[in-house]
Order: sequence, then structure tokens, then C-alpha cells
Amino acid sequence: MREVKTIGADDARRGIAAVRAAAERRDAAVVVAIADAYGELLALLRMDGAGPGDIAPAIAKAYTAARLGQNTRDIESASRNPKTGFDLAGFADPRITGLIGGVKLEFEGEVVGAVGVSGASAGTEEALAEAGVAAMLEPYKTVVEEAP
Repeated sequence: MREVKTIGADDARRGIAAVRAAAERRDAAVVVAIADAYGELLALLRMDGAGPGDIAPAIAKAYTAARLGQNTRDIESASRNPKTGFDLAGFADPRITGLIGGVKLEFEGEVVGAVGVSGASAGTEEALAEAGVAAMLEPYKTVVEEAP
């Protein structure tokens, strides 16, 4: 039998807090979604000033990054390639998106979750999502580094 590693609620809270702090430093109001290894929603924060229209894209970005095991920037880039590009509808899953701002969370070679951010520029969303991923991985770095 195979065991699936996935993040939990405490990890998600750390990710939300890190994205919120980073967004506040940038004077950005965003929606943050944290998904588990299956792409299912664990936590969501709509910051004051963030629009309700940013909720669904943030969730879709986290879902996509976790489910496909790729950052959504890579999916967006591949889908737009003039020679090898593809239609995202080919995944037969309406929750899959190519919008930039979804970042996978990898631990010991496995995707264990993802962060999706919406409500700012694509580059800012991606940077904020990366801050969330880093915060969620932080407690586990010492465990790996200290292992004999």
C-alpha cells in the first residue's frame, strides 16, 4: 500500500500567515488558497480589500498546482506554446487553470500541497505563493537537515 504525504491544517495556517504578511508589505490585498496533496482546499483567506471575484481563481490555482504537480506558470507557458500548446479543456476537469499564481509544495520528492494567490499582478501573486510555500516547509527543513 502507498502512503500519501500531505500538508495539514497547521501547515496551512503558517502558509496563510506568511502570504498575508508578505502581501501587507507589498500593500496588496489578495485571496490565498491552500490545498492539500489532492488539490482540495484546506484554508482560504480573503484579505480586506480583495474582491470576491478572486476567490475562485485562487482556489483553482492551488488545485491545479497540487493535482498536476506543476506551478501554474509552467502550465500557462506550455499551453501557449505555438507548436506544442494544448487546450486546458483537454484535462476534462473544469477546475484546472493556466492562470499564474499557483505554486506546488514539494517535500522529499512528492507534491504535498500547493498555494494559490489571486488579486494582484501575476508576478506578485507567484511571489506571494512562493512565500507561503517556504513558510510551510520551514519546520520540516530542520528535521531533514538534522537526520543522520
